[in-house]
Amino acid sequence: MELTPQRNLEIPVRGTRSFFRDVDALTEESRTRARKAYVRWRLGIRSKGLNWEKLHNRAGAEYRSIRGSRTIRLLYVERDGGALFFAANLHDYEAAETIDLAALVPEGSLGSWDPDPAREAEALAEAAAEEDAAGADPDRLPEPNPFSDPEAVPDRTMLRLGVLWEHVGAVRNLADGIALLDLFARHPGALPEDELIALFDNPSRSELQKRLRERVAAGLVEPDEDVDGGRPEALDYWRAASLARFRAWLSPDQRDAVVARSPGAAVVLGAAGTGKTAVALHRAHFLARAVFDAPGDRILLTTFSTTLAEDLSRRLDDVCDDPAVRARIDVLAVNDAVAAFLRANGVAADSGPGPARDYNARCDALMKRAAAEAGYAGARRPGWLRQEYEMAIDGAGIRRESDYVGRVLPGPGTKPDDAEKKKLWPVFRRFEALAEAEGFRTYGGAANLAVRMLGGGAADPATRYAAAVADETQDLSPPHLRFLAAVVGDTPGRPKPDGLTFVGDARQRIFDHGGSIRSAGISVCDVRRLVRNYRSTEEIRLRAERFLEGVPFDDLDGDLVVRDPSPAVRRGPPVEEFRCEDDADEAAKIAETIRRWIDEDSRQPGSPARRPGEYAVLSPSNKRVEILRAELEKRGVPAVVVDAGETPDAPDSVRVMTMHRAKGLEYQGVALDLDAQNWPMSPHQARTLPPEEIVRRERRARCLAYAALTRAIRRALVTGVGPAPEGV
Repeated sequence: MELTPQRNLEIPVRGTRSFFRDVDALTEESRTRARKAYVRWRLGIRSKGLNWEKLHNRAGAEYRSIRGSRTIRLLYVERDGGALFFAANLHDYEAAETIDLAALVPEGSLGSWDPDPAREAEALAEAAAEEDAAGADPDRLPEPNPFSDPEAVPDRTMLRLGVLWEHVGAVRNLADGIALLDLFARHPGALPEDELIALFDNPSRSELQKRLRERVAAGLVEPDEDVDGGRPEALDYWRAASLARFRAWLSPDQRDAVVARSPGAAVVLGAAGTGKTAVALHRAHFLARAVFDAPGDRILLTTFSTTLAEDLSRRLDDVCDDPAVRARIDVLAVNDAVAAFLRANGVAADSGPGPARDYNARCDALMKRAAAEAGYAGARRPGWLRQEYEMAIDGAGIRRESDYVGRVLPGPGTKPDDAEKKKLWPVFRRFEALAEAEGFRTYGGAANLAVRMLGGGAADPATRYAAAVADETQDLSPPHLRFLAAVVGDTPGRPKPDGLTFVGDARQRIFDHGGSIRSAGISVCDVRRLVRNYRSTEEIRLRAERFLEGVPFDDLDGDLVVRDPSPAVRRGPPVEEFRCEDDADEAAKIAETIRRWIDEDSRQPGSPARRPGEYAVLSPSNKRVEILRAELEKRGVPAVVVDAGETPDAPDSVRVMTMHRAKGLEYQGVALDLDAQNWPMSPHQARTLPPEEIVRRERRARCLAYAALTRAIRRALVTGVGPAPEGV
């Protein structure tokens, strides 16, 4: 009889989580497969490719399970010489063994098939012919090498088995099992030996699926999910095929953070590579599309640097598929956002355009003049005075001496006592007068002015935002945090639902602003944590974590927390490390390493030809950056310095930049230049600085090195001139 399409809408009791979620009538192809499998079973012939297993349910009856295709499994029970069939796209053996099929599925409810002798003979003849045909068994993999056919075992599947990219080609080209043992000897511990040996012994799809299930159960690989709906099954594959597409998907924990609704400010925490920036991008898109969707609602996506903001803007273009939604999202560095707000409200906003070092130099020059004109005779240098002003005065929004003296405030290194604060106050007041005369504002001062305008009702309503999303929150100062709260209308005691989303990681704090979300007067209502590293390999993650030994960190809200590991979902080559005699020797070895990386990575299965612009050399100092760029050029490796402003459009040039500048970016490979002259201070500085300042710089340097090394996706090198300094 023909089967009538029906669905079992009655979900039975226990053990049926997925078994009957999608029960369909058999297609013509499935019926043909079922006939062949049934005939073989009746005649005692082992079904090739249509494997059957006994299932004993709680009623004691015996049923058969047949794999009808790669995606569907057939179950049948004998009934008076016939068979009752049904098909389930999702199957669960444990569940099946608890189900009383006879009671659940009365005969004919889904349909049955009674084989007549003519059709039985026809099916048997087809089965015999298929059995003799080469490659007719869909369960068998190629022999003697089950991995030789990329269609039978795709690259993604080999990666899920634990084969590294660089070994995929070698495994595919093996002549036999003996060659496999030779490969193990050449690369001890680098290949999944148990899995590969088992598949050479039993080259079948069923054995392959069994091994994959075991790796998933052991947490060695993520469950198989479609790239557009969840985690891809092999991150290397998707990165190689399309980085833009890789950035478009979200893992379940990332997706939850994106669409979470909060009665006030929300915080998303995660170590390097866990997808915080992806969450920030998609969160801004979600808020603009689904929460604040009125034509006049604008969303601010911000971060601490112009370079990173430009990268966010380019990536947001890939995320937003609706031009009208994209047009309502402003992507600006936080200082640029403050300046734009002030200009829109008729206030000049000169904060020293150009690189941060130019801004610092201008501040220091004004502070030196202010100290001289105020008659200051103390030992504090202009750089310390600038940091004290930024952290204590701007940071706390102080405008009166009585608010400065007698309070414990953030500040650089050794803290001044009340007597010294009274001597410093005239210097700071004079600095403010000089800055105002020159039309110059500190970054914190500009943000504080914007907050006062917003709080006093002096701001144009059109310059407000419906919501703000901040990436790299750990490096935003308290004035910046207060500005974000004020510009969206989140005030103490009156939080704005979904108005603020802060994304960050204290492990990557590279600037000392001395504040927290709480210190800025913002109440956190929801905290989300990302726990898997999707960027770097496990080898890179573990090496980077060593930089953080002994460094305490917080939850961005002022509370110290325990550092939980964030394991990577991918393995890769070991981190390379070597020391060099001088700058020329270091540049020569870096050039040789990057050339090798490009060649090896370009030959990986499914990978496009890699270009020099996908690799970076990072150093703590601008001076070292220029030296390394020049030395690489001498050795025939095109190199370009990445400074403030737009990222150079030079895909055939290796990027050379400071570790600070690389924050928030990512590269296929990263070479990290660290030596005693730049980690974290010169030996001369270490002899002259107070102990508290040395500890502070040491911790920031460790965080900076961690952030820099985790820019690497697959390849990493730690090098430098001379012996490795302590902590490296």
